[in-house]
Amino acid sequence: MKKRLSITKKLVFNILRAAISAGLMAFLFWLMRGSAGEVFSAIKKIHKWTLLLSFLFCIFGFLLLSMRLKFIMAAQQLHVKFKDVVSLTFTGLFFSNFLPTSVGGDLAKAYYASRATGKKLPSVACVVFDRILGTFTLMLMVMIAYIFVKEASHNRSIITFLVIGGITSVSVSLILFSRRIAKRVPLLSPLLRKFKVEEKMKNLYTVIYNYKKHPALILNAIFMSFALQISMFYAVYLLTKGFNYSIPLKTVFLFMPIISTLSMAPSINGIGVRESAFVLLFGPVMSKEGAFALGILWFGLNFIISLMGGIIYLFDKQYRIKGGVELT
Repeated sequence: MKKRLSITKKLVFNILRAAISAGLMAFLFWLMRGSAGEVFSAIKKIHKWTLLLSFLFCIFGFLLLSMRLKFIMAAQQLHVKFKDVVSLTFTGLFFSNFLPTSVGGDLAKAYYASRATGKKLPSVACVVFDRILGTFTLMLMVMIAYIFVKEASHNRSIITFLVIGGITSVSVSLILFSRRIAKRVPLLSPLLRKFKVEEKMKNLYTVIYNYKKHPALILNAIFMSFALQISMFYAVYLLTKGFNYSIPLKTVFLFMPIISTLSMAPSINGIGVRESAFVLLFGPVMSKEGAFALGILWFGLNFIISLMGGIIYLFDKQYRIKGGVELT
């Protein structure tokens, strides 16, 4: 009976994710119903060299993402070759096309990292910490860019995001690196106990907490995070140039971390959520049609890159290893 309820909950959640993505995309197409031709015409007319250059900046960003994960894994004494970490990164991108939200690929990345190292708990902790650190860096980028974009002070959506994101980031940081504060969070233990994951989460928390002993590594990883985000967001800036829009680079650096964070909301790989965020933020400085075209092209670019992960998954021998280790 419990197993049947669990399957039902998963099915309902999957249907909800698909409905959110489909609903938002349908709304956007309805919003552009009179100018859909302009959207696809803009995509067709984009300068091909600009598209290629954006593609290369994205690839470089994902290589930096792999290097960040390698640093984080080294702190857990998980010494994995760079080419294998690159393989994990691109395979995670591939699986994110089918798993919940834009961070769904982390599940696949953690699973195959644990198989490659033979150590599930440290491997999972590395992927979780990598995601937390990346999200924290996105918030820092928004805060820094906000200082330099004067128009942002009149945008309630950005201000609301900053307030909520800032409070969340500080809260998570305090919980992660202060056992005393973590123990005082109401309902946390009862909630974990209810889902029967309390012991596993405590073990995972202990491993992540120990990153506190590696401040130099955290600083290096944050620096790497900034470098990779700058590379990725500069790719978006190039795309706006390819559409013949003159949008300041600092504006792109303000909008893109917000879009990347919102893409983590329940959906199918952020589809619908991401494009809606593009229209909401870039629409006023481009046009709704241009912003929608930019969002579609950005998704398409990342989807093509993710297919490289599918090819790696098919031919890399590490994904044919059987077995695994329990999270203990």
